[in-house]
Amino acid sequence: MAIAAIPFDRALDLVSDTDAGTYRFRSDGSVVATIGTKNGPVAAPVFSYRVVSPHSLEIVGSDGHVDRWTGIRVESHLLHAECNGRARTFTIRKTTVS
Repeated sequence: MAIAAIPFDRALDLVSDTDAGTYRFRSDGSVVATIGTKNGPVAAPVFSYRVVSPHSLEIVGSDGHVDRWTGIRVESHLLHAECNGRARTFTIRKTTVS
């Protein structure tokens, strides 16, 4: 099962005044992320993900922690989802490959 809304060749940048987050979903089932707080510490973990339904997925950390994204939908250059019960919006941008 796949989620058509998750772009594999793009970065998803969290729209937030306080939190920082960029996610790059890869077709091999991994997610390269940069997460943290704006003007504060950030981390760059690699997670795995699994598709739960056509509009939801789970991002799994190496410690077993699971983040659930549900209600995923794309409108133009924005991706909207409920992330662990919180409404989140991400801008979708093209990444450069070096």
